Amino acid sequence: MNDSPRNSIPFLDSRSGRRADALADARLVVSSDSLGWPGVLAVAGDKDGWEVDDLTVAYHYLALNTASAPLELEVRRAHGFQRVTLEPGSIWLCPAGEAFTHRVSDRCVFAAVSIDPLHFQRLIGTDGGPVDASPPTELRRVYGV
Repeated sequence: MNDSPRNSIPFLDSRSGRRADALADARLVVSSDSLGWPGVLAVAGDKDGWEVDDLTVAYHYLALNTASAPLELEVRRAHGFQRVTLEPGSIWLCPAGEAFTHRVSDRCVFAAVSIDPLHFQRLIGTDGGPVDASPPTELRRVYGV
């Protein structure tokens, strides 16, 4: 019986829509899989390199570099790959449904959280409910926050 934490974040291949377990060979130390948190999924662990093409997550996705050293990654942009450095304690954020391609050649130590977009809007108070006339908050991908 395997008691290791499981990846609860549903990565998808953006082209086919099929589930892709981008953390299949990660060594997870924490997962919210069994906690039943409505609209929130979380994992933490480490992985020896990470190369993914055109992945997406149905939820907003936030990943934190929990290592004591900077993490170098290559990010595919509209005009090719760009090198990005995530300092210790910094994050990258990807809005729900937005595809990403990353190349990470070194070991990465991370924590990741994904939040259902509707749950996120309720959390920040812009869900368009009867008291709130605010438009939904628009997120954009950002690295190194």
